[in-house]
Amino acid sequence: MKKVKTKKNQIFFRLNLLFIVIFILFAALIVQLGVVQILNGESFQGEIDKTTQDLTKIPVPRGEIYDRHYNTISKK
Repeated sequence: MKKVKTKKNQIFFRLNLLFIVIFILFAALIVQLGVVQILNGESFQGEIDKTTQDLTKIPVPRGEIYDRHYNTISKK
């Protein structure tokens, strides 16, 4: 009877330890996301704004469009 109880206690201890480790990892992830979002958010937003303002005036070449009989569809 003693062996069954100690084995059960070991399983609960290991399961609790696993849950604690997972909780600590998720807490660290949330803290890291908060640091990136709150403390470094303005610098990252500046990088985004700098790259999204790039406009090009060069027309992009497109390929020809074919119908189901492989005939070229002309512009109307």
